[in-house]
Amino acid sequence: MQTWHSKSLGTASAVFAAIHDLNMLCSKLCPAVVHPYVLIIDTVLVETLALFAPEDAELAIAFGASPCSQPVIDGLRFVDLGYTPRISTGLDAPVQQTPIPST
Repeated sequence: MQTWHSKSLGTASAVFAAIHDLNMLCSKLCPAVVHPYVLIIDTVLVETLALFAPEDAELAIAFGASPCSQPVIDGLRFVDLGYTPRISTGLDAPVQQTPIPST
């Protein structure tokens, strides 16, 4: 049996910060992996979870995820959000605005 990993990202706005941190970690550890994790909702606990397949254990451990059994994403207890992590291209840095010279 292969070990899966999961970590709660919390609820509400905490989820967005956690996803950002996870995506930054992905860009450093596994930039070529298209789907390094799956986001699911636990409808009983009402929280968002990041789920990592066994082949993504390095990322899971670096992110602080805990070992778990493979959940059954059945659309009832666990619902797949269908989220695809944004791949960092290096072009997503803030745009600098050049001041317009006064005449």
